[in-house]
Amino acid sequence: MDVLDSLKQQVSEAQRVLDNRDQLLATVEGVRLLQVAEEAASGLPGDPVTDDETFRTVVALRDELGGCLLAARQLREAGVANEVIVGILRRGAAAAGVILGSDGGVGRAPGAVTRPRPRATAPAGAG
Repeated sequence: MDVLDSLKQQVSEAQRVLDNRDQLLATVEGVRLLQVAEEAASGLPGDPVTDDETFRTVVALRDELGGCLLAARQLREAGVANEVIVGILRRGAAAAGVILGSDGGVGRAPGAVTRPRPRATAPAGAG
């Protein structure tokens, strides 16, 4: 199993747990599982055998999950209801799925714009 497949599996498991009706369980286990994925992604960018596309995907995943987990932690410390925290975790897990291509995408971050390459033009005076 390659790195991205392993991360997809971890994010998928987190998504399944976050769908639990028990909001406290979903919060605790969702945070734990997303932390596992975020920690795994954090350790990969320094791996010299990681190709450029995998590197970019893993960094985007790490950033997305890190932000999601930070928000969840701060909301929990502020006493916000578990339902709200679970909503944040679900959005983070869904965005992670998009980044990993689990949703049929190509591994782009949510909202990422693909810009067309400029057309080559003939040098001045050529022709």
